Amino acid sequence: MPPPMEPPLDVCIFVRSNIDWLNFDYKVKFGAERQVGFWNDVFKMPYHIFRHRLQQLAERNLNDLGLPVVKDIKQALTHTVVIPVDDDDWFSPDLNAVVRREFDLTMPVLTWKCHFLTEDGASIDNRFLCCTNSYAVNTKAGTPEVIPCIYDHTFADKTFRPKYKCVDWKLGATNRTLASAVILRDIKSADELVQRLAKYRQNTQLPGEWFDGYLQEVINLYNELAMPGQ
Repeated sequence: MPPPMEPPLDVCIFVRSNIDWLNFDYKVKFGAERQVGFWNDVFKMPYHIFRHRLQQLAERNLNDLGLPVVKDIKQALTHTVVIPVDDDDWFSPDLNAVVRREFDLTMPVLTWKCHFLTEDGASIDNRFLCCTNSYAVNTKAGTPEVIPCIYDHTFADKTFRPKYKCVDWKLGATNRTLASAVILRDIKSADELVQRLAKYRQNTQLPGEWFDGYLQEVINLYNELAMPGQ
């Protein structure tokens, strides 16, 4: 009698941020309240609408991957493997197949290469082992800090470096837009915000990757982000 087949790997995607952008109040502590004020003063499309549109684009990407998408951490932890992501980033259509084939349950984490999309174009993010959306966590490996590792990729990077498996697949795209909090926080004036938008608008070349269609939609979104009088 042949041995029983192993059950398929129990994998889910966990969206870290669960912000209702349509009802977002930027006056509540956000870390870039002043800059969101600049945004709403100079652009016709309000900040929360722009973020909502990015969120919709990311949701469409996630829903096409064939994996359950959860936003509750308790529900995520019922799955063996959790793939964290922010609400504006994307995954390759190969994610599901590669993770199921390559994940080693004797290891606490699987990592992969990740595209980094900025105003300067697309590059490979080599700053971290665990980038924003370049890793999958084994929730059954006994890692004491498993929840912080899911929520914070820099914490995961430090925690998992002694023991990990990495595959040479470019499965993620981190979409560092003008609206990303980490970009917005550093902007000092409305004039600087407009100058940064001009730089994002200039970068319209598609790199010939799996995310080209999504990136084109972001480019179109920047073109909708008109200033009064345009």
